[in-house]
Amino acid sequence: MKPEAQRIAIAEACIGFNLEAEKKKWQTNDIDFLLHHDVPDYLNDLNAMHEAELMIECNFERSKYIRALKLVVLAAPANQEMINRFDGAAARDSMELIALFYATAAQRSEAFLRTIGKWQEQPQEQTA
Repeated sequence: MKPEAQRIAIAEACIGFNLEAEKKKWQTNDIDFLLHHDVPDYLNDLNAMHEAELMIECNFERSKYIRALKLVVLAAPANQEMINRFDGAAARDSMELIALFYATAAQRSEAFLRTIGKWQEQPQEQTA
């Protein structure tokens, strides 16, 4: 998903933001609207993502979010390299947990959208 689409989807889920209605009022495009209005920058602001995470109320959804966050964080090559340096399952599990603590706002955004069923995969560009 493109960053502005992620930001809009999270805002819709968390604050009831309705992009189409707002665009009609302001006669502007998505990116200009986001830049000039009080829509949180979820992909770069850990505080905004913390507020979004608080919207996940039930334990089942929280567990789903943690699993999604783990998949997103562990997909990062730098985290895989760090974890693979350690021998033993206990050490690797500890490093995975540490990687989760340091998840970026962008990683948390993706996991959040996956949890609420709003994540859309980017189409792969075909090479000739």
